[in-house]
Amino acid sequence: MSGPAPVHEPRPGLFDPLLARFQLSGRERLIGRILVWLVRLPGAVRLLTLWHERRSRD
Repeated sequence: MSGPAPVHEPRPGLFDPLLARFQLSGRERLIGRILVWLVRLPGAVRLLTLWHERRSRD
């Protein structure tokens, strides 16, 4: 094959319609930030684990 190689042009919004339903809401982003902040505190991971175990039993 001689001649120029094919050029692939970027299409930045190609997957936007498919990914739209997976976008986090503002509330979910806020909760995520709070959880990341809590994990930095000593003992917080253990407390969150216990809380989650307690909620999962019900």
